[in-house]
Amino acid sequence: MGKQHIRSEMKEEFRIHLPGMPQPDLPEGEWIRTIAKPSREELLLSYAEKPLRGFMEVDAHGLCEEGVVIHTHFLYDLRNSDNPVRVQIPEGTKRGEALFYLLEIVKMLREDWYRLDVRDGKDHGFRPKHSRKET
Repeated sequence: MGKQHIRSEMKEEFRIHLPGMPQPDLPEGEWIRTIAKPSREELLLSYAEKPLRGFMEVDAHGLCEEGVVIHTHFLYDLRNSDNPVRVQIPEGTKRGEALFYLLEIVKMLREDWYRLDVRDGKDHGFRPKHSRKET
């Protein structure tokens, strides 16, 4: 079974693969990584070891008359990683939704990078807004 065939059989929704779940039929040498769901206490202990870092968080959802609704806000989080971008896709999200919203976020970052720190009085940014070339 080739990779193209496997890709066409992928489930539409993202689900975390837990230990004990059967591995799907994959080419030799490939597997799906499983993770055990930690307890709340275990998760809090792991966070206690991480440094505090500042981030811009971007959330995209829904549609309005002017396009996709994108919220941006600053926050501090406990994280070891120095990666410049992290994408979190909630369990149950459909593949098409994730791709659609990621492309909308990319478009917003290309057109409105200069406005990432523009606030709406409620301590978060909001899109759609007029892009710089429209103002």
